[in-house]
Formats: sequence, C-alpha cells, structure tokens
Amino acid sequence: MPQDLAVSAAPTRRAALAGVLGASAAAWQPKRVFGQSLRKVRFAIPWVPEGSNLQAYVARNRGYWRRLGLDVEMSTGTGSNNAAQAIATGQFDIGFINASTLPVMAARDLKLIAIGQCDYKTTMGIGVLDGSPIRRPKDLEGRKLGGAPTSSEFPYLPAYAAAAGVDMTKVELVQLDARVRETALLQRQVDAITGVGSTMLSQLVPRGEKLRVMLYADTGLDQLLGQTMVATPEVIARDPGLVQAVVQGMMEATKFAALNFDESIEIFLREVPEMALNPRAKEQVTLSLGITQTMNLVPEVKAQGVGWMQADKYLRMWDLTQQFVTRTNTPRPPIETLMTNRFVGGVTYSDAEWTAIDARLAPFKAYFSV
Repeated sequence: MPQDLAVSAAPTRRAALAGVLGASAAAWQPKRVFGQSLRKVRFAIPWVPEGSNLQAYVARNRGYWRRLGLDVEMSTGTGSNNAAQAIATGQFDIGFINASTLPVMAARDLKLIAIGQCDYKTTMGIGVLDGSPIRRPKDLEGRKLGGAPTSSEFPYLPAYAAAAGVDMTKVELVQLDARVRETALLQRQVDAITGVGSTMLSQLVPRGEKLRVMLYADTGLDQLLGQTMVATPEVIARDPGLVQAVVQGMMEATKFAALNFDESIEIFLREVPEMALNPRAKEQVTLSLGITQTMNLVPEVKAQGVGWMQADKYLRMWDLTQQFVTRTNTPRPPIETLMTNRFVGGVTYSDAEWTAIDARLAPFKAYFSV
C-alpha cells in the first residue's frame, strides 16, 4: 500500500473531539449551553428518504446533532452527481454522495473529500427473477440485459463483465429509463437488469416478487464503495469542529440503528410522515435498511469503528473510474485529496454487539446468495 497519511490509528471519541475542536478554537466549537442558538447546517441527501439514509433522520430525531449545537437541514432527491456539484460549489455544507461519484468529480476539478463511509460493500449488480435460468454471470450471454445509462452502476458494467468473464458481444444490452427498469424485468422484456440491489429489492420484494442479485463486488470489485459523507477541502480547513460534529452525530445514529433496528424504523416513519401514504413503506424501509447494514459488516468497521475508510480502496476506485468512466488516464492523486479518517473512529461496536448484529441480518444476506 502506498504511504497513507489518512489512515492512522483510530482515536478514541474523546481524543478525536478534543484534537479537532482544539485545532479549531478560533472557529466554531460545539457547546451544550441552554439558550444558545443552534448553528444551521445544510446537508444534501441525493436520494429519496429510505433505509440507506435512515441514520440521518435518526440523528436529527434523537438529538445527536442538537446536543452539539447543530440544526441540520436536509435536502433530498437531487441525485448523486447533482449533490456532489452542489456541495462542491457551496450550496450545501456537507452531504452524502455515492463514493464512485467522487473520483468522477475530482477528474472534473470539483474538489470533495470523503469524511465518513456509510455504505461499504455497494449492492451494484445484476438482478434476475428467482425462477430465472441465469445462475452465474456467464449465463448472461445470449440473453437480454436491461440497464439505465444514468444509473450509478451502469458505467462499471464493462468492468464487471471483464472481472466475471462475460463476453458482452454475446449480450443484447437494452437501454431503459431507470423508472421502468424493474417493470421491464417483471414483464420479461429483458432477462436481467443492472441496478443497485437495495433499490431493486425494495421495489420488487414488497410487491411479492422474488429477486436474486449478482453483486459486482463478488467478482473482486470490492473498491466500488457506496454512500459516503463528503465536504470540500475549504470547509474542512475552515471549520473542522463543524465537520467533526456532523460526522459524530451521524455515526452515533448509525450505531443506534444497528442496535435498535425496529425502533429506528419507527423513528424514520415519524420523521418522514409522507411515507405513511405508501402502504408498503415500512416493508420497503425494513428491506433497504437491512441490506445496507448487511453490506456494512466489513473488517474495517469491526477493527476501526463506524465510518472508517481504507485508503487502498479509494485509490483502486480511482483507477477503475479512470479506466471505465472518465477515461482521462489521470494519475492517482494524493490520498488526502480523496478521503480522510480524521473525523471517524470514535464510534465502535463491542464483540458481543457485532455478533448480535451479524446474526440478526442473516435473512438479508440470502438475497445475494445466487
């Protein structure tokens, strides 16, 4: 691994807060003072409210941000690319984006730094109905594969095919609008679809459909990470205390949701009352949250804490994006321009907590056993 300035020993929560807040003594510092006005923070969530971003609503509901002096205002539904651009240009202070978007933005000279990972093993993959004869990637040859060019996983389809040994000249690729992708599969207009597994499953399973997902990551593409929190270098340099507080609240909420699964779903449904209009909302959120948590059972979280990032994965994600998306052959940048573990590592799981979470998530793992 190259020399990695961003990967250091995980600090304790108290040490992390003390170090960062001490460094920003001249700037804002979170204090719990009655009567003190809360600082407004603009937070971008690229997708509609769902299980994958549930922790943001838990953080707000349980006061994790408020006790640090923050009033976090969330904006949803802009899409990962648009959210990245809005954060990079200062319309938002911090936000979520798909991690694979980050190197694309960097290649366009939009500077963003990952400050805390929220989805580790992305569910990008190929969805097939349960009765499909497609049992392995090679079985896609000679069949119709539907995909939406605007979807985050689509640009990496050639990388998946190469890693899985699929000859794409033997696959009929059908371009679809993302809004009708699952419908096309149900109507047998295509034999399989590309997509993000958590989204495909949450769309189809509550409707009584059975789906299997072949993950890109299972072919060795483990550097394709999912949702991450980002901020600009300017915000990090100017206001590290603010960044620390936002990240800290989010990671505490993530742990709460992992240990209090049902309660966190009830909190989410109260925070997003419009979800009550959808009779399948609770089932969809349950599925999305369970899948997200399943994909976060990775060694770096167990060893280093919630939000911790492996620098090597970000560098290899850069390489993959250069080869299959941006195609600019730009050399790897310094790792500190892509990600930092400065603000994470203080929220951890005990061995007993980890074992209990792993056991509870067993039903969700079955969707990815093809």
